[in-house]
Amino acid sequence: MSTAAEILAKHPAKGLYTLGALLINALKLPLWIFYHLSSSTRQHSRWSLRQAVATRALRTALWHFSFMRVNTPLILQPTAKEKGLLVTIPPSTKGGVYMGICDDEEVKPEKICGYWYPSAFNEDEDRGKKIVLHFHGGAYWRFGGWESGRDAAEISCYYECIWTCCGAFVVALGGSGE
Repeated sequence: MSTAAEILAKHPAKGLYTLGALLINALKLPLWIFYHLSSSTRQHSRWSLRQAVATRALRTALWHFSFMRVNTPLILQPTAKEKGLLVTIPPSTKGGVYMGICDDEEVKPEKICGYWYPSAFNEDEDRGKKIVLHFHGGAYWRFGGWESGRDAAEISCYYECIWTCCGAFVVALGGSGE
């Protein structure tokens, strides 16, 4: 028997759930406004009415997105503009690389990609020069390292290197949406 979360992870149930959630929360909006009119009922008494209602709406939206398992695909094929900047990184096939908690029957490493900033790295010409391999410490719930060009430029300046390779991965979701 399927659980509610498994049913809602597929269409058309996902679409119907989304429509229902939007309608119900649109009806709740006036109630949230009325409830938060008094500063004593807000999350923080110094918050404005707008802050209190916006926080409630954002929290509700995130809850629904998480419940529905919104899948963000990891783009592994470069566009014409990204040619040479995007490199794919397959999981290791060497034995003994994934040990301890990394050796799991259900959760397996998948192919990820990385973006070179500010330009493509040429292994033949640029051998021996400093590079930084950067994996963002926070979880990318919806986005990945491909949007961190400005951060990569700052990293390159700080470490006095020419290139930074930012790993692009979506921690919250694997290829199967897990």
